[in-house]
Amino acid sequence: MAAPRGVKQVRKVNHEELERLARLHLTSKEIAEWFNCSVELLQREPYLSIIVKGRSETKQRLKQKAIQRAFENSDTMLIFCLKNYCGWGDNKVGVAEEPDVDIKKLSDKELAEKAATLAKQITEQTNDGK
Repeated sequence: MAAPRGVKQVRKVNHEELERLARLHLTSKEIAEWFNCSVELLQREPYLSIIVKGRSETKQRLKQKAIQRAFENSDTMLIFCLKNYCGWGDNKVGVAEEPDVDIKKLSDKELAEKAATLAKQITEQTNDGK
């Protein structure tokens, strides 16, 4: 029997299929379209937990693969892992580190002095690089 006009015929949400789609990192909207249901339905239990689990498994597998590749002499992946998992970053040579300044609290004179100092630093770095 067909659904009355204007009423969505909801396809049964199979938990295994839902988890498989979530592992593919489909959006909730795409999954809802697949099952012909609303996104709101998928945001309720038990569906939400299944989606979170599927997406988490994919993220964990990708991280494991990245780390494995880093240990298999992939310099690019090693650098990626060090930066993303170990907090490493590129050194900014020639840039003086100073605490963040709230420019809204500076007077016009202080702001002009700050701008002049920064312009001088940029000019010096540019000239050093020639």
